[in-house]
This record gives sequence, structure tokens and C-alpha cells, in this order.
Amino acid sequence: AVTPGSDFTVTLSLENHTEQGLKDLTLWAEKPSAEFTILELKDAGQLMDDQIRWTITELPENGGHVELHYRLHMDPAADYYSLESYGVELPSAVENSPTIPLRVFNGGIVPIWAIQGESEHSPYRLDDVTTTGVVTGVFPDLAGFWIQDPVGDHDPATSEGLLISTGELPIEVVPGDFVQVSGNVREISEQTQVFISSLDQIRILSHGTSLPMPIALDPPSGLEAANEFYEALEGMLVEVDQPATVVGPTSRYGETFTVLSKHGLDRVIRGEETGWIIVIDDGSDSTHYDQSTMAFALTVGDQLDYVSGPLAYTYGDYKVEPLEPPQV
Repeated sequence: AVTPGSDFTVTLSLENHTEQGLKDLTLWAEKPSAEFTILELKDAGQLMDDQIRWTITELPENGGHVELHYRLHMDPAADYYSLESYGVELPSAVENSPTIPLRVFNGGIVPIWAIQGESEHSPYRLDDVTTTGVVTGVFPDLAGFWIQDPVGDHDPATSEGLLISTGELPIEVVPGDFVQVSGNVREISEQTQVFISSLDQIRILSHGTSLPMPIALDPPSGLEAANEFYEALEGMLVEVDQPATVVGPTSRYGETFTVLSKHGLDRVIRGEETGWIIVIDDGSDSTHYDQSTMAFALTVGDQLDYVSGPLAYTYGDYKVEPLEPPQV
């Protein structure tokens, strides 16, 4: 991310991890749109038609690398620069890897959808970022709170929600606060989150923002398809807005396994794979040794009528962290 209207350098790093040296390669990148002025093509780069092209005479084997650069000016009105199309041409036929969009954001804010990315892993892992969103749920027993971008990028493949991990710090925000958060992107138990180490990394910009409408959960039956369905919603407000049957009793970790009642399942045996499972958590990371410490305890056959909250991912399961106890 850069300050509005500034100049910046794009650096492309090309690495050869094969056991054979490569010669006479061409690295190309699409020509920037009209919102961006090319100030300088470095490293003998040339603008040819709709591409910037570099010729690399030799790239050594086993980690040989080269960095190539070009410098741009960003129009102050632009949201971000996105390099969507780029690749490598070799004398021999070698299949290129799928292209991951590379972006530079205007104004210093990296939106939540970009932090979450389009795959299972954030493209900003271990990077320091600043982002904004409305607080959707506060969970001291999970040492954090969730925020969501109320606008987003309108791409169903990217999530608009994100966990802010506060560790042992007190949580001084409430749902409806619109906040700016600066921290380090981490993936703990494969859940994307921004970790903060001091309260001054959170700025409350306004109060009383309307919460985004929750997304109704209706996962597909296939396990792989269900994981893709849930991945695109990780961190966002979701809801179970139709009857769901408890198919596995509340565990000692406060997790209850349900399936929408319309599917007609009464029970799911441990280890049986189905994408229909919707896990309802208890909003904590506590281990319970009897029901006296549980927020709620459900048994097989109970029917749940409504619950909503952010969608978390821990210990291999997507789960709803309820804002209120489920209606049973």
C-alpha cells in the first residue's frame, strides 16, 4: 500500500528452482491501465504492444534468481494497481503456474478481501498491514474480535471478514464500532487473522455502524465443495436461519454438530464425511468436564431454530461463534 497519488516501483522476482540452468527467457507483464503512468522501465525492459517485456539471457539452476523493475505513478483517484496477467516464455514448452493477482493499494489501507485472498492461505502472511472494518462480534474467551468490510469487492470467492487477535490485551471495542487496525497477518491453525500487540494499533473511527447482513448457511453435500463454500465466508457474519437437527451432542470443547433438518439426517457417525455439517461453537476455547460450565449443551435429535455469528476456523472445522445462545 502507498500514500495517495504517489510514485512506486514494482519489483518482479523470477527464480529457477529446477536442476538445469535456463537461457533466453522472456518475462512479461501486462501494460498498466490509463490510471497509471509508466515513469521508467528499468533493467532493459521494453514496452511492446500491451506488454512490458524483459529478456533474461541466463538463469542459473537451483535457486538462481533475477529481479526486474518498473516505476509507476498512480492517479490519486485510483483504488489500487493490480497486475493480473504476467508470465514467463521459455524456448522449450514449459507450462506456467496460475497467475496470482499482485496489487498495490492507494491510501495505505489493505482491504479485508485482499488479506483473505482467493485461496486457503493469505497472500499477506507474516506481513504488517493496516485495514478497516466494522466490529461484528467480540469474544474475550477467544482473545479477539471479528471485523467485516461493509462494502467489499463483490467477489463471492473472497471473504470480507477477519479475526483480530488481541492475545492478553483487553478488548475495548463493541459491535458497530468502525475501526482501523494495524498488525501482523498470521495463520494460526490455518485461520487468517491480524495479530496486535498493543491497544494503540486499534483506532475507533466511528460508532454505531450497522452490521452487515449475515449469510445464510446451506453447504453442499460434498466435503470438498463444502470446504470451498465455507472458505469464502471465513470471518464473515453467517446464520442458520432454518431448522437444523443436532446430529452429534455438544462436545467437551463446546462444539455442537448440526445438519439442516430438510436433509433428513438424524445422526452422523464420527468419521463419516459429509459437507452438510454445520458446527456451532460456544464462543470460547474452554474445555468442559461437565455441563455445569457449558453455555449450552444439546443432544442428538434436538432442533436448533436460529443462530448467527462470525464464521471461525479452528482445529480443522469451520464453526459459527454465536452472538447469542442458539434458539433451540
